Order: sequence, then structure tokens, then C-alpha cells
Amino acid sequence: MGRLFSHSYGKYIFSPSWRNERITLPLVGEKIVTLPPPWGRARVGGVQASKNTMNQVSIIIPAYNAERFLAATLDSVLAQTFADWECVIVDDGSSDRTGAIAEEYAQRDGRFRAVHQANGGQAAARNSGIEAGNPECPYIIFLDSDDLWEPDALEVLTGTLSRHPEAVGAHGMARYIDENDNPIRIGELEEKLRTRHIVKGSHLVSIPAKPCTTFEMLATFGWDCIVTGAIMVRHPILSKVGLFDTKTDGKTCEDWDMWLRISRYGDFAFIDKVVLNYRQYGANMCHVSQDSSRMVQGELYVRRKAYNCPDNTPEQREQVAQAFRAAQRYHVGWKLKFCRESLSRGDFVGATKQAAYAARHFARMIQGRP
Repeated sequence: MGRLFSHSYGKYIFSPSWRNERITLPLVGEKIVTLPPPWGRARVGGVQASKNTMNQVSIIIPAYNAERFLAATLDSVLAQTFADWECVIVDDGSSDRTGAIAEEYAQRDGRFRAVHQANGGQAAARNSGIEAGNPECPYIIFLDSDDLWEPDALEVLTGTLSRHPEAVGAHGMARYIDENDNPIRIGELEEKLRTRHIVKGSHLVSIPAKPCTTFEMLATFGWDCIVTGAIMVRHPILSKVGLFDTKTDGKTCEDWDMWLRISRYGDFAFIDKVVLNYRQYGANMCHVSQDSSRMVQGELYVRRKAYNCPDNTPEQREQVAQAFRAAQRYHVGWKLKFCRESLSRGDFVGATKQAAYAARHFARMIQGRP
């Protein structure tokens, strides 16, 4: 069978794959990880990874009941023109074949690793991937289990960071695709990602795409200009700011919180090129509804956390406060619009509800800080 050994690293138990043979450790309550072979080079699809430059990029893919699209996502990783990567797939307590697919790819190519854990949510799954990955990788990137990379995504992002050592990370563009990989809502996401907002006086101001994305832009409406899967960050900077905040689970804002924390250390380089195909389908469709309390709660949580962060400079703290006031003014306008629409339909209950939301945002605006 070849050599066998196991050893613990933190809270994980690692299981090496020797000569493509599966080793199972009968342990309860531990996370089983399939490691790449510790020799030579990995070759996939005609692309050979250099022994000397292996694992320049750590890719983290959280996956929960993702059997429908996970293989396509992993194939888009295998198709990368930049081959010096590791990929940690975190099966977050799935009840379908997600874990089995992850293991299949780990056996197929030594650069993949499979981690299995009880369901803990997306932030916790990403954290498990970070902890299971190689901390010596210079770069780290997170990819959702249903999205697809363009073949040159890693090459574009790593190349940008090499040319801009002052940047804490780099992010590119994304486009919408449907469940059959076909482009949809063509140009909509690209236009959204090119538009940034800052605060001038007490109003939101749209500005054109810039060579970099700043803390001020992210503090304003940061979720509008970066898509996870299209952003790569320097691993040492991520280590400084810490893991994803698991308190954000269910509030759809863990990504924004992370990029905002990282941007305190510097700007993100912006690349006006599509590197990610962002899948939209069925339950995955993310439309902002008139009663999106979950998103509002998430936004308020991140803004309060950002405002009270002890790492803020006085300028950053004031930028967060100005962004908060401008955002509340923005929300008041939208809620009053929904209120008028409800009245025009004769929906007095809905109109009352939207008016109450508007009043709440107005009160926060007057308060002046999160």
C-alpha cells in the first residue's frame, strides 16, 4: 500500500494521499483532510505546476449541498493558465454528494484537499479552509461552489499584485450567468462593479472606475463594487485582520466586512476585465426586496463594527460616520418610493410598513453615527 502516517495540525487531522490511494482515519468529531503528495509536480490538463513555485495561491471553496455545480466550479480551477495553486474544498455538512465530489477531485489532482465538517455556515466554512490551507502561500482567494472562473483569472490577479506591491489585494470584473452557463442580464453586473460611491457633503456621489478601490469607497457601499471570487488578497494581510466574522452568517455581509477590514492596510488594485462568471439561478437569485430586513441588519452590523474598530484612524472613523448618514438618507428615499407604490396599488398595510421603515432610517440619519 505504500507509506502510511497521520499527524494532527491544529484541530484538523490530515490524511496524505500516497500514490492516489485513499486513507481513511476512523476518528469521530475530527475533520478529515486529503493532502497532496509531498513530492515532485502535479500535472493537470497539460499544465504543469512548478515544484519551486507550487502553492503561490491558496484557493478556498466552501460548499454546502453543492453537487449540482461543484464539479464545473472545480473544472474551472483546473483550467487555470496559472497552475501554482492549492485548493481547499470545505464540505460544510452537506447531505448530498458534495463531499464525495470533493474527495474525487482530491484523488484526481494532488493540489486539491477535501475538508469535511458539520454545517456551520459560509463564514465558518471559509475559516476552516483558511486554517487547513498553507499559511505560506503569498496569496489567497475565495470561490463560491457554483461560480466559474475565466481560464486566466489567477494569472490576471497574481500578475496585477506582482506589478503593484503596494496593493493589499486585487479585484476584477464579473458577469452574470444562468444555470446552463449562459450569460444573462448582459452588462448589468459589469456596470455595477465599475461604479463606486463616496460621500460629498451629506450626499452619495457616484464616481467612475478608478485604478484602486479605497477604504472610503468600501465604507460607503462596499458590497456593490466587489464580488467574491473576483478578488485576491495578500495572505499576510489576511493573517493580520483575522478570520471571517461568523456573527455575519445569515446577514449576507461577511465578505464586505472582510474587505473593509483589509482596506485599512491599503488599497485594492482594480482590473477592468472579467475574471469570474457569477451564477444566478432559482433560490440563488439575490434580489433586494422591499422588506429585506436581513440585509439591513447585516449592513447595520458591519457599519457599527467598522465605526467602533480601534484600528481606525480619525479620518477613517469620520468616513464611516459620513457613509452611514448618506446610506440612511439613501434608504429613506427608497422606502418612501416603495410606500408611494404601495399606496398606488391600494395596499395600505404595505404603505404603512414602508413608511415605518423610512422613519427608522430617518432617525438613524439624525443620530449621525452607527
